[in-house]
Amino acid sequence: KCDVLNRGFSGYTTRSNKLILPRLLQNDNHPKGSVVAATILLGSNDSEDACVADSRNVPVVKYRENLKNICRQFKDVGVSFDRQVLITPPAMVEDKWTEYCKLKGYIMGMRNKLIKPYATACLETGQELGIEVFDLWTEMQKVE
Repeated sequence: KCDVLNRGFSGYTTRSNKLILPRLLQNDNHPKGSVVAATILLGSNDSEDACVADSRNVPVVKYRENLKNICRQFKDVGVSFDRQVLITPPAMVEDKWTEYCKLKGYIMGMRNKLIKPYATACLETGQELGIEVFDLWTEMQKVE
């Protein structure tokens, strides 16, 4: 028996997740050893166009470094690499996102060409650390 907790943080990047994760993992409600597995999906916000005002962009080299740090933080509280799964940032349906941004008056700061290097970095990070990776980027490309 186990409880599955979702800790999604809309708008966050690897930079911000790296900083808040220690507090989440050391919470009195979750003593060391109580977290037994983790899925980690980060990178979409990191890939935001750096030229857009108020961009959350994290350069891909720093993204990779932050992702490794996050995986190691989980390992440090007892979630071994074989109990972690990385998920690449997904591809997007650009024409629909463009339409939505125009409708809402948003500046379009995300594009597949910007996200792709982060998906690749996620795959490479998983391979380097021996962590299983679900390639959501590629799977989303198959959807019509």
